[in-house]
Amino acid sequence: MEGLYKESYALVIGVSEYTAAGVPSLPGVREDVQEVSNVLKLHGFKVQELLNPDRKALEKAFTDFIHTYGLEEPQNRLLIYFAGHGHTETQSWGGEMGYILPSDVPNPYRDRKGFLKKAMDMQMIEVYAKRIQSKHALFMFDSCFSGDLFDLTLTRSISASISDKTTQPVRQFITSGRAKEKVPDKSIFREIFVSALKGEFRTNQEGYLTATELGELLSIKVTNYSNNTQHPQIGKIRDRNLDKGDFVFVLSGDKENVGKPEIDKAKDELSKKAQEVEENRKKLEEERELFEIDKKKKDLDEENKKIEEERKRLKLENERLAMASRPGEEMLSGKGSSYIEDKVTGMEFVFVKGGCYQMGDMFGDGYENEKPVHEVCVDDFYLGKYEVTNAQFKKFADDTGYRTEAEKENKGFGISGDGKNDWGWKAGLNWMYPIYPSDDISSKMSHPVVQVSWNDAKEFIIWLNKKTGGKYKLPTEAEWEYACRNGGKQHKYSWGNGSPSGNIADEAFKRKYPNAKVWAGYDDGYAYTAPVGSYRASELGLYDMTGNVWEWVEDIYAKDAYSKHQRDNPIYTGPGEGRVIRGGSWLSDPRDVRYSFRHDGAPSYRDYNLGFRLEFQR
Repeated sequence: MEGLYKESYALVIGVSEYTAAGVPSLPGVREDVQEVSNVLKLHGFKVQELLNPDRKALEKAFTDFIHTYGLEEPQNRLLIYFAGHGHTETQSWGGEMGYILPSDVPNPYRDRKGFLKKAMDMQMIEVYAKRIQSKHALFMFDSCFSGDLFDLTLTRSISASISDKTTQPVRQFITSGRAKEKVPDKSIFREIFVSALKGEFRTNQEGYLTATELGELLSIKVTNYSNNTQHPQIGKIRDRNLDKGDFVFVLSGDKENVGKPEIDKAKDELSKKAQEVEENRKKLEEERELFEIDKKKKDLDEENKKIEEERKRLKLENERLAMASRPGEEMLSGKGSSYIEDKVTGMEFVFVKGGCYQMGDMFGDGYENEKPVHEVCVDDFYLGKYEVTNAQFKKFADDTGYRTEAEKENKGFGISGDGKNDWGWKAGLNWMYPIYPSDDISSKMSHPVVQVSWNDAKEFIIWLNKKTGGKYKLPTEAEWEYACRNGGKQHKYSWGNGSPSGNIADEAFKRKYPNAKVWAGYDDGYAYTAPVGSYRASELGLYDMTGNVWEWVEDIYAKDAYSKHQRDNPIYTGPGEGRVIRGGSWLSDPRDVRYSFRHDGAPSYRDYNLGFRLEFQR
């Protein structure tokens, strides 16, 4: 930038793929990196790009970039742009600290120590900013976090010439939002930034754009276009020696050396290629050395693996011996019936006295798969008082490191959450982000877990049986219907045949989705899931057998399964199309919450209104 800066350099970093469970990917970041790099090149910047760095690679990129371009020439300008997740943590002393997240950072709600080890805090950014000897440096973060270390308050630019503004040193910072604001994957911040550098929002007739003016522009436009959900912040470092100047872009073609001569571009490309070859040669030598080391370590690793397996076996054996020395469950007296409490998760189980009943559509308003009505008999059993909650499933996930099928495939069936009828598979949905992309369970630990497949439920049962030495399972379809009907009574719903008492499609849901078919005049207070036990218990002392979330059962699904049932303790084992789902949910209309309604899904299927409840066998 002739007359103002000697050389211009930019480091553009994007993190679109996060490797840890519960940290959503950001597919749009790749496009952000490309668009930002392209517009900076048009402004004469020599650009380095870095995609999906882990913590080690992120530190190396900052250090190498500053040491290469920011130490020896004070007349240079440096710009660092980061697109990815940001996060704010409250400190023990009461303040807040902002972080940018490399690709290998764990979910802070599941592994806070690991998060603090991997995330890069703003104190480190301040260190990098002060290492730079070039007079002007601009840090841009397309992330939201606390900026307490910097004076992130919007200030008007002081009236002065461009030469005056570029004479004094400065370290400036622009973020795409405040702490705890959610930044969309499709970046409004990036779009306005690129448009501004292309001259679409000129703030004066001089053909210049300062970083302060850019920050004001981003604050106004992004706040407006995001419907006031995102508020960019601009400020300078809190250092009187580094807060006088202003980073400057030239917008007019006659004052900016926008196009570099072809020979310079060719030299740059040749230099980069030579550097790439040298780096690859060194990398190959390192790989050869590592290969030899790894070869020698194989036997030791295999021995360590055997030792660890033996330790796990002994631990499990000790737990079983401990369970054998005391009861695995506690007998308590309930409301007219006995129940047990699991000591690992705190789940309670209600005793259901067995008996015979007429299974199927007793009211004649059901579907063909609810017929024929036939007599079945079930033995005594204990059924979960509530559906399995987020808190109980979290104990399983934390103890085992288990990743659900939704987490492995990075998608679940859900909605946008803004009242639009755009139901479908959404990236990033899983049991921790269950219903829509911005949803999370931090305030919903007592709600039923959803986005879990039949396979996930079975893995939970395997873990619980190992931990307790108990006999937990999914109920059969016949047991589930018997319990829902309060011991096989001719009840259409778990609450009986009268006014509803449960979380079903109601007026609260219709307020979000006006075209929904609901139970007219009934308002349960929740548009989506409700905390378990929020409504009146059934005659057996069970909760949410009708509504809240659908529940997996053990049986394979077939339309004509009832015609193949045996009389005593029937369970249909195939052939069939999937696994049976019963009970309806917060999304179900009056016909779909009848006790006899049958639904099905593939064992790997999961969505925003599907969970499970366990049975215990003594």
